[in-house]
Formats: sequence, C-alpha cells, structure tokens
Amino acid sequence: MTLTGAQANTIAQHMHSGIAIEPQRGDPRGIAADCLAIQESIGWHDEALPQVHIALTARQWDIAVAEIDRATLACLSAGESEEADACLHARDTILDHLRLPAHDPGPPQHAELRFGLGGAAGYVLRQPAWRGKHIAIDTMPAHDDPRATRIGGTFGGAALLVTTRVREIDLDLHVLPTAPEPPTGGTVAETSQQWTSYPHPELVCVVPGGQHEHVATLSTHIWPHVIYRVRLTVTTTATMEKHLVQIWPGHVTTGW
Repeated sequence: MTLTGAQANTIAQHMHSGIAIEPQRGDPRGIAADCLAIQESIGWHDEALPQVHIALTARQWDIAVAEIDRATLACLSAGESEEADACLHARDTILDHLRLPAHDPGPPQHAELRFGLGGAAGYVLRQPAWRGKHIAIDTMPAHDDPRATRIGGTFGGAALLVTTRVREIDLDLHVLPTAPEPPTGGTVAETSQQWTSYPHPELVCVVPGGQHEHVATLSTHIWPHVIYRVRLTVTTTATMEKHLVQIWPGHVTTGW
C-alpha cells in the first residue's frame, strides 16, 4: 500500500488511543498490540514525501481504519477541522485501494416508543456505561426551545441528543446491518456516533428527568468498525412529531 508521507504520519499518530487507552479498559477487543505494531511498522516520515510503502496485515489495516474513524470524530467534536480532514484523506486512500475484512453487524432491530417530553428540550440516545456522565445527561435542565428539530452529540460524544419544540414524540427506531435507502419525505439530519458494545451493548432512550427505555442491543461482533451513522427523518402531524431514527455501521463523513 502506497501513501504520502503525511498520510502515513497521520495514521501512526492516531494509533495512540488504541495503545494507551484500550489497556485501561482491559483491552476487550485485543487491539492494543496491533496498534503498537502498526505505529512501529509505519514509523515516521518526511511529510513532503510523495510515496511511502506501508505493509500491514489485513487485520491491522482494518484496525487502522477504525482508529482513524474514531480520531476523525474526536477532531470534529473538538473543532479541529484541519486534522479531521487529514484523517479523512488518509482513511479514504486506504478504502479506495484495499478491501477490508467483512464483519457481522447482527440482525436488524426495531423499537417503537411514544412519549411526552414534559419540560425537557428533547431526548437522549445513550449506553449504560460512563454512568457519572449519564447522571448529568438524564437530569439536565430544559434549554430554550430550539428553532428546529435537530440531532447531535452531547457530553463529549457520550450520547446523542435530539432537540425539538414539540411536546409529543412518536419514535420509530431501527438498527440496520447496512445503509438504508434515502427517505422519500420528511426533514432529514444525519450524524456519526461512536458506540462500543463493551462493556454494555444496550442502547437506551432517555427523556431527561423522566423515563428510560431499552431500545436496542448493539452488535458485539462489529469491531473494529465502532462508528455508526445515525439518520433522523422527521414528519409532523397536528399534535406530534414522528421521528424515524435509522442506525447502521459506517464511516465518519465531512457532514459527520
């Protein structure tokens, strides 16, 4: 595989999370040694070099892409657009030239909920882990009414927050193995979210200050593709909003 010197350096640099952080979590996916091997194999290069040959195993390329995806999302969340672009260019070069190993995303899942928001400005999709943060999420006060329904990360990427002005929500949530067809109607927003299935694979819908509902169980076989795409399609009736939320494994894009 041939990359530029700058692309090779970007990949090596962003193996740090897998090397340093995964062991603190017990390294449940067994990637810390691979991330270290990737970093050592790539080394460091003059960024002006037009071509650098990099030889990794199929598993290592797979992990490299997953780690670069994770780094891209972190950079976007931190407003580091230039570094995010560098990550995307390196990742896309890999995807354009290599076929990564297939992964089993598990069967489709479906949940329907109807709930009122009370004084909350929206609802949250989150996992049970990082409980300290989630106490804050679940009890956060209502914000000023948003001008439009929207979806985005909150609490440093620990959860997704859907904000809306309406008080009644009809939620239709689908976890899918592959990207669905584009919707034919409604208002659409799409984002990326990192959800890992360890140690808690459950996905929970929370109305802050109110109910919690287990809506899906994320696949434990999806690693190393830890990034999910989340699409929100909104249609409005006289009394409520209908939210179609579709979730599938994918890659970070420039639109998140």
